[in-house]
Amino acid sequence: MTPTEDALEQQEPTLRADRRGYILAGDSVDGFADRRDLSSEARRKLARWARRFSADDLSDAQVRLLEVADRELASGERELLRAAILDAERDTETTYALGLYQELSDEQLQLVRNPSRNPQLGGRDYPLSMKEMEVLTGATQRQLRYWDQLGLLPTHRINNRRVFLASAVARAFALKEAKQYEVTALAVIARGGPEAARLTRMLGAVLGSVARGVPEPEGHELSRAADLLVTGSGLLVRGVREAGARLMSEAPAAPKPKASTQRRNPKGSRAAAVGGSGNRGRSAARYVVPRQDGQGWAVTTSPKARSSSTYRRKDEAVKAASAAVANQGGGKVVISEKAGKRTVEKPVSPAIGRQSRRTRASS
Repeated sequence: MTPTEDALEQQEPTLRADRRGYILAGDSVDGFADRRDLSSEARRKLARWARRFSADDLSDAQVRLLEVADRELASGERELLRAAILDAERDTETTYALGLYQELSDEQLQLVRNPSRNPQLGGRDYPLSMKEMEVLTGATQRQLRYWDQLGLLPTHRINNRRVFLASAVARAFALKEAKQYEVTALAVIARGGPEAARLTRMLGAVLGSVARGVPEPEGHELSRAADLLVTGSGLLVRGVREAGARLMSEAPAAPKPKASTQRRNPKGSRAAAVGGSGNRGRSAARYVVPRQDGQGWAVTTSPKARSSSTYRRKDEAVKAASAAVANQGGGKVVISEKAGKRTVEKPVSPAIGRQSRRTRASS
């Protein structure tokens, strides 16, 4: 093997943004034909791309490569492969089609296509861990989790571990440069429901007003976009309702709550309530209820109060509610399983150093 061939074998191809070819050693190559001058892993990568984006051109040698690779896959790797295919089919295509790549600099585009270009990653390729995403994009892990909770960052779970692919890197770069009000507006639209529909209609109305001052044919195109925003806003509500109904129908039946054996404290008693007493001898309480739009869970201070915070998963909401109750001296968390008809009470002990003076005096 010549020095040139040896150096080429060390190179890894990266998928082009148009998904019609790849980049190798700085050269753009059309198609995904098999190349015996590359490493086995690089050849399998070309074969996977050929199968996904140009199936008619898949050669017999590439078919054999994929058969061997599929037999060697462990269960976790199979999950990863499915996630990668999902990313290529949906997330990457949507991110590219909507013009998000145009918001990125040339350097950021290079990192999206090939994260191993970052010297701190030590040649690491997709999928990326949370820490590697932080190093690559410059966004903190707290920001990444926040964007994930808002539904703005596509993530995948492999062996119960959160991993990120190319579309997540592209969006993280863009979100990092966005203003807070822009992120908030995007989160409202991502959640769907009446608030998203109202915001979309407002955007359409403003865009329609702007379009009247723009000469043709651009003004006509803007007017069409404004009409689509206004007329399509109702789909955001309908889609959320259907998703919520589907989640409710698939949710397992909740166990019946056990009858409470707690005795009511006599008037003037200094005894602490469940889990300790809060301010003025009362126990604190938080309520975890499903959101009305079906998108996650809300934490409230009373059964009919407005939500003070929202979460995508019930266990996250219960954890936050328990922490709030513990910091107020202990009490209970009431979890509504479905439309408030079934509830489960969870006693919460006070956090260390958070007992009220009355509780400490009585003990």
